Amino acid sequence: MFRAYGPGIAYGFTMNRNEAVPKNWPVGTKLYFSSDGETNDSYILTVTANDAGKTVYTERVKPVNPNMVSFRLRNNSLLPRKVALISYEPNQTGNSTHIFMMGPYGYSGQNFPTGTKLYLADNAQVDIVMSGKRLDNGKPFLTVTKEDAGKTFNIAD
Repeated sequence: MFRAYGPGIAYGFTMNRNEAVPKNWPVGTKLYFSSDGETNDSYILTVTANDAGKTVYTERVKPVNPNMVSFRLRNNSLLPRKVALISYEPNQTGNSTHIFMMGPYGYSGQNFPTGTKLYLADNAQVDIVMSGKRLDNGKPFLTVTKEDAGKTFNIAD
């Protein structure tokens, strides 16, 4: 459940996973996770004027570092997908490898510095990286820019 609490409103509501429900909330309304729709359990976000007409997400996070960019990856497939995300951040000698499962039409929030090269690797590429070799001589899935903030990128072909 969720709870919206703000100027002139206070109510609980439910939504299914990946459901988008149009809402008109006044600026300053705070959205919380709620166990019963009447309590403010875990803070999610505060509605701002910049949110007008946009879809806001419950896992939205604001990066502390201004060079960090938050965006989402989306499995735009009917099938679950194992994702091996390999990243090469600027001014770092090595890489980071994050392997996770994404359900059908599921989302994963990501947060990387600008200039990071991201690769969606198959098993053979993961083996290459794990042997100590680099993968960043090929074309990346995404090179993170400030313009990517708040965007969603599909990972399935």
